[in-house]
Amino acid sequence: MSSRVTKRIVFLSHAQSDADAAQLLKQWLEGVFEGVEVFVSSFWSDIEQGQDWYDEITNAIRESVLGIVLATENSIHRPWINYEMGALKLLNKKVIPLCVGSIRKKQLPSPMNRSHACNYEDQADRLSLLRSIAQSLALPAAWLGMNQAEQAPNISVEALLTEKPQSVQLIPGEQKYPPSLLRGILDLRDRWSTLVYTCRATFSEEECPANSSVPPMRKAVSLHVPVDEVVTLSMLLGYLLPGSPQREEDDICQTILCSTHGAELMRLTDGGESISSIPPGLLERDLIVIGENNVSNHLLTIMAAYLPWQNHNEWRTRDRSSQLRPDVYIELVGHWGLPVPANQKHEVHEGGGMLVSLPNPYNIRKRVIVFFGCHRQGQLTLEQWLRTQDMVDTLNELAERTKDETKETLAIQIVVDRVRSEGGRRGSTFDWPPEAAVVPSLSHNNQRFWVKRLIHHTATDKISIDSRCDGEGELMYDLSLIAPLDIADQKRIRNDIRTLLGDVDSYWEDENCDIGFHITLFEFFTHIRPPDSLVRELRALSTKILSSLNQGDAPHQTIARTRQAETFPGALFSYADFLGEQCETSDWLNDIRVWCEGAVRHATNGKPNGQDPNLNLMRVPFPVHITLCRFDKLLNDEAKKRVRDFITKVRYREFLHIPIKSVWLAAATRTPYRGLSLLGEVLLKGGHSDTK
Repeated sequence: MSSRVTKRIVFLSHAQSDADAAQLLKQWLEGVFEGVEVFVSSFWSDIEQGQDWYDEITNAIRESVLGIVLATENSIHRPWINYEMGALKLLNKKVIPLCVGSIRKKQLPSPMNRSHACNYEDQADRLSLLRSIAQSLALPAAWLGMNQAEQAPNISVEALLTEKPQSVQLIPGEQKYPPSLLRGILDLRDRWSTLVYTCRATFSEEECPANSSVPPMRKAVSLHVPVDEVVTLSMLLGYLLPGSPQREEDDICQTILCSTHGAELMRLTDGGESISSIPPGLLERDLIVIGENNVSNHLLTIMAAYLPWQNHNEWRTRDRSSQLRPDVYIELVGHWGLPVPANQKHEVHEGGGMLVSLPNPYNIRKRVIVFFGCHRQGQLTLEQWLRTQDMVDTLNELAERTKDETKETLAIQIVVDRVRSEGGRRGSTFDWPPEAAVVPSLSHNNQRFWVKRLIHHTATDKISIDSRCDGEGELMYDLSLIAPLDIADQKRIRNDIRTLLGDVDSYWEDENCDIGFHITLFEFFTHIRPPDSLVRELRALSTKILSSLNQGDAPHQTIARTRQAETFPGALFSYADFLGEQCETSDWLNDIRVWCEGAVRHATNGKPNGQDPNLNLMRVPFPVHITLCRFDKLLNDEAKKRVRDFITKVRYREFLHIPIKSVWLAAATRTPYRGLSLLGEVLLKGGHSDTK
């Protein structure tokens, strides 16, 4: 049994990168309060030999009299800090956020901002901190004065608090891995990131030990990693792993997984409740996926409707051989407003690859980075490019281009291809190092990447009011392609929500929208307060678009899967995606995009992409979803907590599989989505259209 049960404990929660500051605080507070232990998990001597680190932390939280959260730039967005703070709150412990460095009270995010905080650099606040501790310890506070506050250590030195990512020497004499690679496209303030590499069992006769007792790190090191991914894996692990794995053991849980195990951990269930785990599960982490595998293909398939460069895996006959072989390649496809110039390189095959950064379609609060190589040669080319100055220059250019953007809302693609030899022959597999070059975008002044904004509002814990729900709403004209849910499915969704969430007094879509719950597939245009002359023009264009949809090549029928839940500012929604014949994830939404964009071109007499001011440039909504309710009034704290708990409960849950046999062209004339006219139904492949 731990000897600390006889002591009075103050629990100090902190980010691992702030360990030095935490230990200075520990020494100061233990000097002020004799007989009190300040528990600091990064201080290895605080965890006794032979004890499990997680059990020791849990026991310290349970036995503590209060908690202090060291709030710095490094810590305020870390999930582990929120878990420790939540555990203290659940046990009715007093929690004091201590703002250090550049962080001030008004900058604290939820739930830290719900506790009375102290600014460490303010001497009066430090005295207030000491007296709060004394009160929790049932000690008289009168003896504490400014002299004790003045003796506090200086922990505001930038060098002490600024996180320093580790670099790793890959091979003697080679360049160190530049930390700008991930820093430029992923916010690593959140320590929970997982590397997913290609499982060798997916392309060989090996057996994946995913369900065995082999630890993930040992499995990877024992060459379960394909040879063409070893260097990339080493680079990224060197950056993600902490400098001292023993002291920071909580940082490396599930840091590395093979794609077979990763796919299992991403699987959703059709019943029960999922509970956020410690450490967080895979869908609550940033993902870094190496290679062309079942995880990267799955995610890129879901995102096909949004990405200019799309991946393909086809079986083809090569040259004079009659044997079918897989051809993995990527192709630049034209989107409305983003045409492909005639002289633009638009396909990259064996020997090329791409780096993709995008919001996770299973959890838009998190990011996914994919290092996708076309065959082994492409992965090796990509690995070599990651060591070059060209990579550094490309990311610097990207950082400048996106400096005013919120990176969480962007899809970013960088395409790399192996340079051909002087005779026109692409370098062979055994040419080392392979010479690689970025494929430039000719339609964007030869910039070395493709950037597309997917989201206008980021997911947030803050539950704000949607003022558009008041009264009759504003006049608008919105034309969209939608898939309404039938009455039975709407009732099933609402019953599931009531069971898990309870009753929340809000603007529920099934009660206030003319057609109830529905999935918006494509948005042609939205105009707020349009003049009468524009409304007449838009109605005429709507009729032409409906006619063009009927004449076009409609996609096949499909199954929509509704899953999980999330909040945007002002609304609660459920994700939707689309399944193939074997219930596998499909790119059906991309077929919808191609069909609708073709109808627009036909309706506008082939007007060049993006030149009609009445039409939206961004048409496929991201994420595709069902709006469940809009918050038309301020929720009390208890209702907000139930909404947040509901999102956590259903993180790994799917709700319904809904057949989609037809779609409707709908025009809404009042905000947020009211005054609806169903202009016409189009049956998908095999049906007949009916205009009403």
